[in-house]
Amino acid sequence: MIKLRLPINSKFRRGFTMIELLVTIGILGAIAAVGISSYQAMKNSTALNNAVQELAGALRMAQNQSATSQGGVAHGVRVETDHYVLFNPSGDVRSLTFSNGINLIGTSSVSVQFERLSGRALAATNFTVGFNGGRQKQIAVQTNGVITIN
Repeated sequence: MIKLRLPINSKFRRGFTMIELLVTIGILGAIAAVGISSYQAMKNSTALNNAVQELAGALRMAQNQSATSQGGVAHGVRVETDHYVLFNPSGDVRSLTFSNGINLIGTSSVSVQFERLSGRALAATNFTVGFNGGRQKQIAVQTNGVITIN
């Protein structure tokens, strides 16, 4: 019978080879790159959703202020490239800025004004808010005052 014995001071050593370590590091790097890009996309999507919901809330606030004839005047919202402004004809203004990178797309300014007491929009308006070259959402204000987000 033949017995196989490894010599005590053999060239067989315990541990990982350099190639095994490099392959492992490469795989971990690829997984991290995919994870980071997915996280960034989720973060941008959440920021856009929040900005659009805040803008729709500002439109509803202006509509409610007009419907209740707060201050005896109509109210509205003017959306500009990187911010939006709640206003009324008597000059009261409140400006709010979009999150980083979120802009009004396709035009430099959009204005939505609501009628006193009825809360109806003076004109139907559609506009798009989002990241230039990226994800975008459309807000529509109908003349009957319905505000929708697509």
